[in-house]
Amino acid sequence: KETEGKAFTTIALGVNADSIAFWVIDAVHPFLRENKALLKFRVDDQEQTHRMLKDGEVMGCISTLAKPIQGCRIEYLGRMNYRMVSTPAFAEKWFPKGITLKDAVRAPGLIFDRHDELLHKLLHQKFGDVPQELPAHYLPSVEKYGEFITLGHAYGSLPDQQSQTLLKTGRLIDLAPDCCVTAKLYWHCWNLKSQVLDELTRSLVRKAKSLLEA
Repeated sequence: KETEGKAFTTIALGVNADSIAFWVIDAVHPFLRENKALLKFRVDDQEQTHRMLKDGEVMGCISTLAKPIQGCRIEYLGRMNYRMVSTPAFAEKWFPKGITLKDAVRAPGLIFDRHDELLHKLLHQKFGDVPQELPAHYLPSVEKYGEFITLGHAYGSLPDQQSQTLLKTGRLIDLAPDCCVTAKLYWHCWNLKSQVLDELTRSLVRKAKSLLEA
């Protein structure tokens, strides 16, 4: 498609950090190759990004919100599964008889930021009620988050896209194989007559089907 001579179309997007790290860049690659567009990514938790759309700060967002926002359309993208992991050495030190609630609330965990509830959700799934306050490091970097766990400083939640190889090679272990928190992701965007927004939507939905679990 010929794009020379056209002005750039700027599209602001609200996206969660894990999607940015593991699949969104691959998903928008065909779109950017064919369109003269500038994408302005705004990163927040997947349970918070829809607020940016409601407030008019972005034209589209990736969110766990399953209901369409007024004036917007919605497309299901797929899901990301999160599991509770640590290094074998960390587990041997802090969970010598397997993870228990008593040990879990004493061991150092890892949390992405103040909106991140994944570790709490995994512990709740495993044990029921858990304290709201856990001893935890806070590290809002997807790349360094995984590295921090593999260095043995904490236990935490990782998406399958990041943990599968580490689990297969034995660098990490699944602390609760019977537990998994699933984040179902949806694309929300303004219901506008916009060819470029339509093409971005098609690119995201098409690629998500091959990069995410159904």
